[in-house]
Amino acid sequence: MKSGYAALLVIAVVVLGLTIDFGLLRPRGAHRDSGPFWARHSLWWSVFCAALLALTIAKDFFDRVDTRLPSFWWQWAILLFGLWSVLLALGSLWRPDPENTGLCGGTGFANRRRWIGGFAAVLAIPLVFTVGGSDVHQAALWIATLLQFATLLLTAMSVASDEQLVPLRKDSRLSTPTNPTIGSWPELMQTAGITLDPLPALAPVFDDSEPLIPAEMAAAVTRLAACGPMDPESDLVAMILAAPGLGQEDALALAITSILERFEERIVVVTPDDPDSLTAALTRRLGGSVQVAVVDPNSTWNGANVWVVEASVLSGYLLDTLRTDSNQVHRQDLPLLSQVGMIVWWDIHKYSGVRAANLWAITRRFHRLVSVGGRSGVRTLLFGTPPSEAADRASAFYAHLFPMSIPQERQIRIKPKPARRVESYISRNSASATVEVSVRTGWATRAACADPLAQASLHATLDPNIAQSLTNSPSQADATVLIAAPSQIPTLSDSLMAMGRYCHAELPHYVAVIPPRNPYVDYLLAQYKEHQRLPARRLLVGAEGHPALIARHAQRALLDYPDTRAGLRAIFRWDDETLSNTLRELLEEGNLHREPVRFLDGNQRLQRDFLYFNQRPDRTGQSLDTISSQLREVREVVSGLELPKLEVEPKRAIIDAYPQKVLLYKGLRYSIREWQGNMIPCERVDEDVQTWRGRTSRFDRLSRETTPVAMRGVRRYSVSGTYREELHEVISLVNGSLRRSAFDHPLVTEFQTRALFLETAREADEDVLQLLALVLRCITPVHVAVDESHLEVLPVVSERLPGDGFVSGVAFVDLMPGGIGLTEAFHQDESLIRFLLDQAIAWLLDCRGKGVKAQELFRDVPAAVATGGAAGLRIEGAISLLTEMNRGR
Repeated sequence: MKSGYAALLVIAVVVLGLTIDFGLLRPRGAHRDSGPFWARHSLWWSVFCAALLALTIAKDFFDRVDTRLPSFWWQWAILLFGLWSVLLALGSLWRPDPENTGLCGGTGFANRRRWIGGFAAVLAIPLVFTVGGSDVHQAALWIATLLQFATLLLTAMSVASDEQLVPLRKDSRLSTPTNPTIGSWPELMQTAGITLDPLPALAPVFDDSEPLIPAEMAAAVTRLAACGPMDPESDLVAMILAAPGLGQEDALALAITSILERFEERIVVVTPDDPDSLTAALTRRLGGSVQVAVVDPNSTWNGANVWVVEASVLSGYLLDTLRTDSNQVHRQDLPLLSQVGMIVWWDIHKYSGVRAANLWAITRRFHRLVSVGGRSGVRTLLFGTPPSEAADRASAFYAHLFPMSIPQERQIRIKPKPARRVESYISRNSASATVEVSVRTGWATRAACADPLAQASLHATLDPNIAQSLTNSPSQADATVLIAAPSQIPTLSDSLMAMGRYCHAELPHYVAVIPPRNPYVDYLLAQYKEHQRLPARRLLVGAEGHPALIARHAQRALLDYPDTRAGLRAIFRWDDETLSNTLRELLEEGNLHREPVRFLDGNQRLQRDFLYFNQRPDRTGQSLDTISSQLREVREVVSGLELPKLEVEPKRAIIDAYPQKVLLYKGLRYSIREWQGNMIPCERVDEDVQTWRGRTSRFDRLSRETTPVAMRGVRRYSVSGTYREELHEVISLVNGSLRRSAFDHPLVTEFQTRALFLETAREADEDVLQLLALVLRCITPVHVAVDESHLEVLPVVSERLPGDGFVSGVAFVDLMPGGIGLTEAFHQDESLIRFLLDQAIAWLLDCRGKGVKAQELFRDVPAAVATGGAAGLRIEGAISLLTEMNRGR
């Protein structure tokens, strides 16, 4: 072997060694996979090998013009293998569908890539028979082929992690199998004292493979990630509606990975709450190569690839930061806003009522800022959950909530397909006791909580060793304890099926459902057990035209970017008269200033308007659960240091921040202390306590706003009136028992609001209307997506209504001063009231058939105890009234 050949070989070995060291020593997270690294190197060595082959053939051709053909037989072999290398390189790039990820995919073999070793073995043939050539080009070609052989072999030896974004087959084991010899999960739980009431089992609905990410979801995010700035606007948006647990985090990680492989961009993920948990989930799936950070004023986040931001923080801090940064033209690097390539709106089903009203303005402010100072072709990805029966209504609500157009073909609805049998039970014990027994019996257990307060309460009561033993990954859990909220009940079947989509030997997945303290939920679960179906009905509530909300976001929008009244009207679609009045009031208060402008409209007509400016940054009014800017602050007092924690509407202070209330903020639990002037102090508590306000409420001084609509035995119309609440005690749930703590003097609030009024055909007794209101107070939170503290159902007994005399009935009262759109939402879904009344009479008939009395039915139910209980109320009277209401006039 000549010295040149030997030198090249030494260099190649050194390069290969450094490459191996670099690849093997790269930082790896819990799910880091070296396969993509070696696959990329194999691709580049294929290109290098093909280039050297072309040079070798060309040299031999010009050296031997007489024959016009290569003279060495091995060159023919190298030619064939060179062509094979090109095909292999093209194959590694070709991705006909999201389940085929080139060399790093395990087509048909889950996470195994040993099939690539066959390609490497073929390369061994020319390597053996061509070693020792004297020509420098032949030597270089041999070395390049050797390096390609090595990278292919290393790719074949790599193994994808459990969370890797590759197709998973039904026989894949995603966790260590639980030893079935220790006994079945239900038997062990009941032996340990956990009372389980079985629900219908869900069998697998298919026999073929189930990917970690559903094919439709993976296709949608992959197609969106591949879009560039010049693609049509309709291709730059995708909305995925699916039950929780169907691989949404994995799909988002797939989209992020696909984008960062092609483009140098930043991804903004907007979540309604708990950004830390979402950040941790994405970090586990993306590994150490992609930096994910929570956007917070006290952290360094702008260097991360993915920004996870809470919607309230986006409204204030992040939009202010992006606006300020985009104006710093002296910077050498690109402004942060122009680096944003995709905006992800996470859990959009959680935006309803007041939150939807705020999100309406926030999305349009963000979209407007990106359009003015950002880049073109920014992608938008939305994740949400549709009610099973009203998917079309939900998708229409979401499409209305966001400023961009969402074509029907970009609205992807996915039904869960369990790959393993799901056995579910109702646990009659506490959540902490159920979790502890499940963990101690040796089963891999996960705790799923829709309500952050319930999750914080659970972890506060668990033994630290038990809490650390819980698994966060659905794919590694054999049993799940589901702490259900009322909002989850209509889609409980889909949630249970989603828990069974991860395959694991022949064992079923076990679920213990902890129902909320709501007797109507107990009735629904009993019906589900008997009939295997649930009334999947849930109304999403949205509003965008509240005057206080317009004033709040108009000031911020004009701080983001000056605009005219016509421009604000076109972007936010606020009512023109309300917007004009709001701008005039803000000018009179000195919060804005303006200057006259003239411009041509879309019809090339000259228009005169004012350009409005706001140069007074305001940090108040960030909460998604408030509408105005002038709020009361809840502060934690620690050693005399006041730390801002929460903001509440002044007129709703006794509802949202009454003394002794235990609230959750940023994952911590606080108890409100006695008020001190305009500041509401609070302090940290570790005890697991839930509180409700014991109150006496009244809705009077009514004024009709809409024309009555006859509906069976009632008349339905909107009214405005005065809501008055007297808070006289606090009801606490401590260790499973209710306690009462009375105030020396009641706290009182009163404000104008709106309500949907159901006027009965006859004047009913007060006790009958009170029980009917209590029944509807339990039913409504399940089927109307509004926080329970934002909705009250009250009896109205012989109240004077101008023009109609004295009326009686029940009122669905909007507990936001001025109303936030609840009555409008009820009017848009006319069948909902009929549905609620049908559910009420069916529930009460079932109770009467079982001999259950009202006092027994509502014993220890917070919704009843907080308003006086059900002592002395009779179910028969409410059934009689509901029967008359259902007969029609």
